[in-house]
Amino acid sequence: MAVMSGDLADVKLVDLLELIHHSRLSGRLDLQRGEDRGYIYFERGNVVHAETGFVEGKDALFLLYLWNEGRFEFTPNIEPPKRTIEEDIETLVLDLSVKLDELQELKDALDPFAVPVFAEGASPEELKLQLNEWKVLAQIDGKKRIKDIADILKLSEVEVFKAIKKLMSLNLIKVKKVRPVEEVVDMKLLQELTHKLTEYIGPIAGIIMSEKIVQLGEKEREFAKSKVKHLINLLAQEIDEDSRNRFVQEALSIAKKYGIT
Repeated sequence: MAVMSGDLADVKLVDLLELIHHSRLSGRLDLQRGEDRGYIYFERGNVVHAETGFVEGKDALFLLYLWNEGRFEFTPNIEPPKRTIEEDIETLVLDLSVKLDELQELKDALDPFAVPVFAEGASPEELKLQLNEWKVLAQIDGKKRIKDIADILKLSEVEVFKAIKKLMSLNLIKVKKVRPVEEVVDMKLLQELTHKLTEYIGPIAGIIMSEKIVQLGEKEREFAKSKVKHLINLLAQEIDEDSRNRFVQEALSIAKKYGIT
């Protein structure tokens, strides 16, 4: 039975790792992002194994560390199938942070849903590339996502990321970020929320809605389902305290109609 669950948009994975470590818990942390699944196993608060897809160990932990949305659930007393990680939590978090800093320039490429495309004027014929780099390059068609390429080639996303980094450094490719349709809200939801907000603050509601969407780092036509509740809370701050709770309840009811609970 799960003893802890929530949304990765609200709680960072690094905070979960430290919480479980300080609580000296043993069990499994299940992570879910769309169709993707990840599992992190703990013994007395220490990470001993991680896996996602066919990647395991520290590479898997690094991939999961990159997730900033999805669901998590911790279930105690589940034994790890194997031990692939031996470092203490402080060392792990430091290593993950260093890796993330090194790859920050590839923020879009590190999204499994990013789509690599050829850069203008790219000509790879005379370049010396490693085998995995050639394999990745051969799969680039402007449609396949990094995740798709990794699945087709039976490579870990980390290996594909490394190849992407090399190809980008040679100005052969660039990446564009594409969010899966199933993770994007129906535009009608935002329209209904705007209409509801108008009932409370008048015609300025449309401007406020646009500002809050930008504040969350989103675009109206690609707004993430995982951030709807955050948006509602931000909008509520624009309403006087006496009516704020009523607005939140009405807005959540609207969101529920679109499958957001």
